[in-house]
Amino acid sequence: MMASISAAARSRSLRRGSNDNEGQDTSKMAGASSSFAQTMSASRNKTLDQVPDGIISVSSEALMGSTPGPDEIIRQADLEKFANGVGWIQRVVMLTDEQVVLVEPESMKVKDMVQLVDVLSVTVNPKGAAAESKGGALVRSMSQRGKGTGNGDVHIEMDPHREEKALCINTSPDGYNSGKSYFIRCLDRADAEEWAEAVRETMEKAKMSDMNAFSIMQSKMATLYDSQPVQITVAILIGLNFLANAAQAETNPVKGEFIYTFFNGLDLAFTILFTIELAVNLFANWFWAFVNDGWSMFDFVVVAISLTALGVENLPGVSTLRLMRAFRVMRLFGRLASLRKIINSLTASILPVMNAFLIMLLVTSIYAILAVNFFQTRQPEFFGKFSTALFSMFQVCTGDAWASEIARPLMMRNSTGQLSESYEEGDLDPLVVFFFISFIVIVGWTLLQVVVAVLLDHFTEAANIENERALAVLNKAALENRSFALDPLLKMLSHYDTATDLDKRIKTLFDVIDTDNSGGVSYEELSEGLKKMRISPPIYLSREDFDLMSSDVIEPEGELDYPMFAKLLHTQLRLYLSRQLANELQNAVQSNRGNDATVITCLKYMIWDKQAPDTAKDGLFTPVPSSIRVPASPGSSAGVLGDGGG
Repeated sequence: MMASISAAARSRSLRRGSNDNEGQDTSKMAGASSSFAQTMSASRNKTLDQVPDGIISVSSEALMGSTPGPDEIIRQADLEKFANGVGWIQRVVMLTDEQVVLVEPESMKVKDMVQLVDVLSVTVNPKGAAAESKGGALVRSMSQRGKGTGNGDVHIEMDPHREEKALCINTSPDGYNSGKSYFIRCLDRADAEEWAEAVRETMEKAKMSDMNAFSIMQSKMATLYDSQPVQITVAILIGLNFLANAAQAETNPVKGEFIYTFFNGLDLAFTILFTIELAVNLFANWFWAFVNDGWSMFDFVVVAISLTALGVENLPGVSTLRLMRAFRVMRLFGRLASLRKIINSLTASILPVMNAFLIMLLVTSIYAILAVNFFQTRQPEFFGKFSTALFSMFQVCTGDAWASEIARPLMMRNSTGQLSESYEEGDLDPLVVFFFISFIVIVGWTLLQVVVAVLLDHFTEAANIENERALAVLNKAALENRSFALDPLLKMLSHYDTATDLDKRIKTLFDVIDTDNSGGVSYEELSEGLKKMRISPPIYLSREDFDLMSSDVIEPEGELDYPMFAKLLHTQLRLYLSRQLANELQNAVQSNRGNDATVITCLKYMIWDKQAPDTAKDGLFTPVPSSIRVPASPGSSAGVLGDGGG
């Protein structure tokens, strides 16, 4: 009486509660992204063959399901899977219509599985990854226990991103695998690419099997619209439209001429093409994904105005509306990352620079008021009233002929505005000289430079923030994907104040998981307890993860008492902190900055190492390699974290 893989996997997720099923019905939204979310949520809640009430089995088949039959397997091979804390281990990888199943070669028991409807992406590590250090990889020397490992220490490469013949399967945080990433090493890179393509194709079929025709079409349209060829084509059309507008403005054809008709027909063709592009974008990203994207809304406004100008010829101001065609080229900013970065940096700099500009405006206004009082009758064309004087002072500020057209003619005139009879060439009026020179020094040479300096400072700061944000996204995608199951829990535990506080947290966690108050925690209790906790993303702990983490403290199929549980979490927390330290160091190196978080994390790491010498002696890790350098602060030499610390 062996349940199938699908039945066993979904039966295990049945205990997650019936509330998820109700939430699924109330959270339906239109659009491809929401359909995927519902599909992935359903993978945690669907049940097929449920275990009958009153029958409890602790066999491997009951917990993880049996291996797929030959007719269910699409692709199978003996490969290697990256295991937390151990490295690469042998696994038989089986691809079925619904899952990627990982089987232990010797016993042929299912150790783990990936629901294909939960898969977000399947990628192959880039070429040359093994020669590069990604995210401050740590090479740890770990003492391995288990079959075939012996008693010696084995040096294991702990960064799966550096293996160029490995593929990475990223899962949804809301799915059965709770956002965990799986790294599978193939025979060679070509084999890895074949496996990745096979998983992608099967994944798409699995996702679409639970979607209606509209959602399938919307998903395909979104994939097509976001593809690089389509985006490049749209960018080329925008550029050609801008060139056509420039050519029309250069030739300035008269209505009735052939060239006038040609440009109007060309504008109509571009408007139709952009309308089709906007309709595809609306359909693919309807509704909130479109509305929440500022560049999509800008496209909508520009195309809507163009259609209005074409459709209503006698509308007042229609000629002004047609000028909006020139703004179509700004749509390129949303499609080219380099231009988008500049626009975002400028936008972020506007508000800070307004304070400096306001000071400059106030000082200029004060001088304009003084100019009206001093020179109103002598030069009324420049200083007859406040608005005229303010404009004249801005002309002086720019240096545009202020001496030859404003200051020197002003010296020649008397209080009535006529040429002074006593004026001789070369004479200077002290009031005029002091007024304009002081204005040039205060506003032109000082405040205007302050405005520019503030603009550049905040522009540079905003650009650095954009670069760090892009770097953080890359690190999150490439370095911080959850190949380590307990990371969300360890992140929460890492915010302890003292060692006593950490012990209290671990004890509280143990009491919550030990629901039967037996003083011991089995794999089943730990797995279900972690799933029920309010931790984001939810934690999926496979049997394989549990066995690998607990192999040094308990025997197979045993339970963890509190001392064992505490030792396990102490070990995993230390490894988690070392990973975060390495990633933060690499971020600091790549962004060429010193980061306080790095120093704090390093101090906590060293303090923790002193507080737990017994575990440190177990060879759980070695310090950060000397190749990782901390950017030196001004006036100091670069620091290196070598085998002896920092």
